[in-house]
Amino acid sequence: MEQYKIFADQTLRDLPDPWVFVDTIPNDSNLDAIVCFEGDQHVPHSLVSASVSPLICIIYVGQNPPAWCDIHVDASAGQDLLAKLSEAADFVQQTRKLNPPKFKEEQDRLHILGLLSTRHTRLAPVADANLKTMFYYPRLYWLENTQAALESLVRNNLLSVSLQQKTFHCAQCSSARLIARETCSKCGSVDIQEDSLIHHFACGTQQAKSAFRDGAELICPKCNKQLRHFGVDYDQPSVIVKCKACDEISDDVSVNFLCGDCGESMASDGAVVKEWYQYDITSAGKSTASLGILPQRRMQELLESFDKWKPRLSFSLILDFYLGIVDRYARNLNVLCMKVGHSSQQVFMSDDASVETQRYQDFVIDLLVETLRGTDFLTSIESEIFIALPETDDQGADKAIERFKTKIENYTKSEKGVSIRKLSRKEVEDLIKRCSSNV
Repeated sequence: MEQYKIFADQTLRDLPDPWVFVDTIPNDSNLDAIVCFEGDQHVPHSLVSASVSPLICIIYVGQNPPAWCDIHVDASAGQDLLAKLSEAADFVQQTRKLNPPKFKEEQDRLHILGLLSTRHTRLAPVADANLKTMFYYPRLYWLENTQAALESLVRNNLLSVSLQQKTFHCAQCSSARLIARETCSKCGSVDIQEDSLIHHFACGTQQAKSAFRDGAELICPKCNKQLRHFGVDYDQPSVIVKCKACDEISDDVSVNFLCGDCGESMASDGAVVKEWYQYDITSAGKSTASLGILPQRRMQELLESFDKWKPRLSFSLILDFYLGIVDRYARNLNVLCMKVGHSSQQVFMSDDASVETQRYQDFVIDLLVETLRGTDFLTSIESEIFIALPETDDQGADKAIERFKTKIENYTKSEKGVSIRKLSRKEVEDLIKRCSSNV
């Protein structure tokens, strides 16, 4: 019989099937949910130390739920918790449908996709003044380098983004706890005061309003005449700033930042700007979460099984050899850069998107097999496939590009199925260097 294991630091009674209470976290980390109670703000840290899967369902019982929980129960009454277990069961069932990550180095990124896929939610930055960064993604508590993982998933079209916040960070210690200050543009003092500039029509003098003050009256400091009527005797063309420290008068102030953590002072344009995004999982991301392997990795494995595949160093050496032949004997050589996207219709309209993704990748490999000739060879760097076509002129390369595009677009029913182009001579030379240094 199927069982869902649930852990809490308090005994839970009368749990409905298939929920089973355990009083210790299993050594194999085979746990489906955890219940934490009000006041316990250290649950994420204990889960990391216990090596529990980040996809575990976290249920919080009490007021003011923390941002890292999945389900909130208002009170500790048994019926309230029992009512929420059906929602937790849905998360557990969805999580169990995911294939476990195949490669350790991909676990973090696949867990992000798995979390968004099974919770049917999005990832938004949450403000916390106690953090130097000011914003963070609380449900990604297990990640050390959150930004790198998210950026990688965006580059591979597994997450989409929308800008939510911008923060300014100290160039010295990276803290976002900065105090904005207006200072004197000459001496840097904060002891400044705004004042109105008065223009006396009769004698032409222009000075700060404070210089005209004589009790409740305005007396010109140059000609000693009283200014009675605005617009007749005088006007106020602008606002000025006077520094009490150095008596500097100007029509503008400097704005700078003072770091609340390290005390560093910097000009406003000297702070580092950081952008915070909201992340939504794409159809490709859902398929990847189900597969348990990043598309780039699986495509790499398929390419490496192809007899035209060359490791990057070998590719660069052979390509450099052919480039020498081109220069010496005026022979033909073309190099293509292909970036395979995802099907927008056929692949992800399927009920089993992970299977369709595999079929799509297999189709691309089959297309390469039937299109490339005996002397052609290829390699890949990240999501780009580089295809070298010795003894192929520009017309032949154009025909190959058209064949690739037509076949893939017919399969995907989308013009976004593939991006492919010819590299210039400079780009080929840069590719050789890139392959040589990126072994």
